[in-house]
Amino acid sequence: MRIHEPIRTTSNTKYKPPNVQRGTSTTSKKPQRPGLERRRTTARTRYIDMLLGLDDVSPFHNVLASLSVWILLAGYIVFPATFNKLQANKMDEKADTNLKQHALKRVRNLPLLYIAAFACGIGVLGCLWLWWKHRKNYIWVINRIFLPALLNSIAGLISTIVNIYSAQDGQYSVTAMITVVVTAACSAVAAALFLFYNMVMLKLVKRKHEKEIRDTERWGDDGKVVIERERGVYTSRRV
Repeated sequence: MRIHEPIRTTSNTKYKPPNVQRGTSTTSKKPQRPGLERRRTTARTRYIDMLLGLDDVSPFHNVLASLSVWILLAGYIVFPATFNKLQANKMDEKADTNLKQHALKRVRNLPLLYIAAFACGIGVLGCLWLWWKHRKNYIWVINRIFLPALLNSIAGLISTIVNIYSAQDGQYSVTAMITVVVTAACSAVAAALFLFYNMVMLKLVKRKHEKEIRDTERWGDDGKVVIERERGVYTSRRV
């Protein structure tokens, strides 16, 4: 008995793979990243010119400013070495008052007195010349001249007073009184200039700058231009 095997028939339909384009995803499209806001720098003001002018100052002038205030401090430090002191073992009941006064009027280490006076003079002249050279840039003269000169003058005054009441036993010689007067006068002048430029001159420039920034606001098609401050630079953007 013959057994017939089932006949396999081929299908006329061919398998077609899904039409998927390369590089595309079947998932939903991702939201597009919003474009960057267009910014533009506001109008130049005097305050911005001062900030930008800090980079235009010659490095030599910056070094000269630091050197001038340092020489001024060096003069303050050398002055106490010229103070004369009347030794206690030389003072007795028979000592004449005129002798005491004559001893305190004498100057010890006269060459050091000339060096200290010369150093202070060079420092003051250097500060004055640099102030005149950059007098229109209030920020530079405040940070480079007035503030360092004020701090050095106060340090010199404190050093002089400490030397008088420690090494000189509170005896005010002529050079000690002159040094106190000079350092106190320099401290007062530097403090006055610092406060005047920082609290009056620079403040007026900042107020004018803020006013000019407000005046540069404009209304556009998309809305109002908003002024922003970032890293010391004022920029504007539309909202």
